[in-house]
Amino acid sequence: WEETLAVNLRAPYLLAQALAPRMIEQRSGKIINVSSQAGVVALEGHAAYAASKGGLNMLTKVMALEWGAHNIQVNAVCP
Repeated sequence: WEETLAVNLRAPYLLAQALAPRMIEQRSGKIINVSSQAGVVALEGHAAYAASKGGLNMLTKVMALEWGAHNIQVNAVCP
């Protein structure tokens, strides 16, 4: 659980937080998170993975809402 959330949710959050000040300063930027269908569809035996990707999807929406005013585009893709 801890490792999966650290890789799939905490790391994208910390990276975006580190990069955002410069993007805000230059008034532009793009953040692309790598999500999964598991973030919206339940998969038996994949609780940690699905939770991490569901969290990443919501994190993406919140960052897009908060940073859109600074011309920073935030999206998630499902490979």
